[in-house]
Amino acid sequence: MSNKKKILYFVPDNPFNNKAGNITRFVKMLEYFSRKSEEFEVDFITERFWGNWNDESIRMFAYKYPTINLVVLDRKIDRKKFLSYIFKYKIWEFIFGFTKSKIDLTTYLLKFNFKKYTGNKNYDLAIISYVNWGSLIKNLKSYKISIIDTHDFITGQYLTTDKGKKSISLPYRILEKEVGILKEFDEIWTYSVEEKYIFEQFTQKPVQLVPVSFPNRKSEFLCNKDSRKLFYVASDNDHNKRSVKWFLKEVLQHINEDIEIVVAGSISKYFSGSSQVLKLGVVEDLKSLFVDAKVFMCPMLTGTGIKIKVVEALSYGMPVVTNIRGIDGLFNKRQNGCIVASSGVEFANEINRLFKDEDYYKKIQSEGESYFLNNHSEVLEEEFLNQSLIKD
Repeated sequence: MSNKKKILYFVPDNPFNNKAGNITRFVKMLEYFSRKSEEFEVDFITERFWGNWNDESIRMFAYKYPTINLVVLDRKIDRKKFLSYIFKYKIWEFIFGFTKSKIDLTTYLLKFNFKKYTGNKNYDLAIISYVNWGSLIKNLKSYKISIIDTHDFITGQYLTTDKGKKSISLPYRILEKEVGILKEFDEIWTYSVEEKYIFEQFTQKPVQLVPVSFPNRKSEFLCNKDSRKLFYVASDNDHNKRSVKWFLKEVLQHINEDIEIVVAGSISKYFSGSSQVLKLGVVEDLKSLFVDAKVFMCPMLTGTGIKIKVVEALSYGMPVVTNIRGIDGLFNKRQNGCIVASSGVEFANEINRLFKDEDYYKKIQSEGESYFLNNHSEVLEEEFLNQSLIKD
């Protein structure tokens, strides 16, 4: 009989779909489970439609993670299968869907499929990603310890209107629902120091601060090169679109014309035509773009949680220019390799200064390197996961 720990790991996303920060995080978890295949027997459960899973991505997963059991479940039925869509999905949603809220993305069909698959299984650990899917834990029959891997403070996403203004009143019902889901779990994981405090206060549950880590890549980053490239990569979520709109209106005109702005990710299409901006779209491998640039920027006016790409930039020894929301989640708010600017002119001036003043550049770079090594090394993450998952 196997002595391996049996783990249920639920993430609705597909690791091959994009390069967003949340994808980066859970890919590292999959890599950890792969390395520890002698310790763990893992069921990776995901959702077909949310993750855009198809035959090709399923084959890719089996090739890249051969020791992890992939389970693709459905939360809905394709509309093209009309009768099944009506009788196996829509009717049941009509009957049971009244309990749904903005924060809960599960469906009756998904819960049914989840319960059907896990019904006869006994798990040592059940890890479910995102509060939006946390209610699945109620449909899991047998487990010893449950962990909610939050990734983000969901209520915080509803504090800002589409126009970027703060809501007049806190969405208490959403907060109440989020806290209720969190309380269903034995342990809460977060990547942000601010969110750790919030979750502890509202839930009275053990909250673990998970280190966000990357390899130390400064040796690959030629800090004394004459690069004139400013790099930015992001997905096209509402927070990033709002921030880019501000950047184009308030910042771009003040950046020195000899600085080339290289933009990657799905956010690229929101940059208006400018000879100063190189729009690359979604790029498979970002390493060469980080290495070729000299400064990273992260315009960020709203949003919650740690910005994964900021930490990734620091792993290369690259100074970052950002707004106050760009350093959310970081352990230190000063001397961390990030320059925080409020106005558009200040944001541009800091970028210009980093390209012009080499002493200033090296000072910010040195601070970033120290912060990164002390807080985001892969050793720290490995130690945390070993202590949290392998211990009896």
